[in-house]
Amino acid sequence: MRWTKTGEFRHRITLQKAVETQSASNAIVTGWADLGTVWAKVTPLEGRERLWAQQVDATLTHRVSMRYLREFVETWAFVAPGTTVPADTTPVGTSLRVKYGSRYLYIKSVIDIEGCHRELALTCAEAVS
Repeated sequence: MRWTKTGEFRHRITLQKAVETQSASNAIVTGWADLGTVWAKVTPLEGRERLWAQQVDATLTHRVSMRYLREFVETWAFVAPGTTVPADTTPVGTSLRVKYGSRYLYIKSVIDIEGCHRELALTCAEAVS
């Protein structure tokens, strides 16, 4: 896999994590907090549309390439070859997403390209209602 040229990072994205807060009525409310905004390359990989029970369920899968961010990798569940995920981390795909314009891409996997700590490849899925 080749590294992305700097000029190809032309999309502005915001990395977000899920946060739970307690409302005034003591209900747990899930919201999203920004982790940071970075330049990235967002590429659609595949589009699938299923018609099931007279409902359309469309899923778009994207690859997001971005520069390596140690804080992002160390904070969340990232597994490099030969390492394990600490018990107190949150699995990728349950609480991380990319805000890309008005779209939200939910992170399914994080890959350190060639293990060189130079570039990350995020595999994401967008649910379209």
